[in-house]
Amino acid sequence: MNKRMQKKVEKQQKQQLSAILDKLITLVRSDKCWLLIKQNKSADYGR
Repeated sequence: MNKRMQKKVEKQQKQQLSAILDKLITLVRSDKCWLLIKQNKSADYGR
């Protein structure tokens, strides 16, 4: 693979990573996610 192609691929991979991170951050910030985490933790302690 030549340098130019490599740069292009690296750029695409970085864009994909940042897109995934953005999705994760929005999920974490949403209240539903926190409620689910709280429910799971309390369920674990209840055993």
